[in-house]
Amino acid sequence: MSQELIDPVRDEVAWLIERDGANGRPEWVFNDGVFNFTPNPHRAIRFSRREDAEMICHIFEGEPGLKITEHMWLASRAVIKEGQ
Repeated sequence: MSQELIDPVRDEVAWLIERDGANGRPEWVFNDGVFNFTPNPHRAIRFSRREDAEMICHIFEGEPGLKITEHMWLASRAVIKEGQ
């Protein structure tokens, strides 16, 4: 009998504010005391509702190419093998 994956923590889904950054790579809004952009999606501000991201997006009025994107971070998973 094979064992299933164990999911001790839930996956996370959030909305991010994104733009095309340097070299065409995406960047996301984060806050280090002021709103700014980062190429690291793990540092981005995660909004639980699209509507919240849209409200904050207005702060960046005039910034070209902004979009609201949905992202998912998978929870850590451990695989238990039979006999261990």
